[in-house]
Amino acid sequence: MKYHLKQIFHGAIIFQFIILTRKGRLEQMELKIDPNGIWYHGSNMVFSELREGSTITQWKELAEAFSHQPDRLSCDDNGKIYHNGTEKGYLYVIDEPITVGIDVYQHPRTVMYENAEFLTKRPIKVKMVCEL
Repeated sequence: MKYHLKQIFHGAIIFQFIILTRKGRLEQMELKIDPNGIWYHGSNMVFSELREGSTITQWKELAEAFSHQPDRLSCDDNGKIYHNGTEKGYLYVIDEPITVGIDVYQHPRTVMYENAEFLTKRPIKVKMVCEL
């Protein structure tokens, strides 16, 4: 199994995102956006509204992982996420309708898979769904 190291800049923290592949080359997992799908946000804080510029995703496991504030995050070629975060986390769902291109846009500097991370263009209401 080969390892490919990428870095994710998330605020002042640099995440190291390691993509594990069996074939020895970096492969892109295909993430499709469902316009009517559920959007998630993971955090170690409690709140009811995301600030403009917050990261959201339709990849639930990614939001769960980020809620634990990891330094390192890895993903195998089946999309399973591994991380070293130890913070208590909370999983949120977006609690209002949003439209890609109007309310959110693809993260311009992500090193993750296409469609993995989006940034909010305005404050957005959220609802906590579980403590992790």
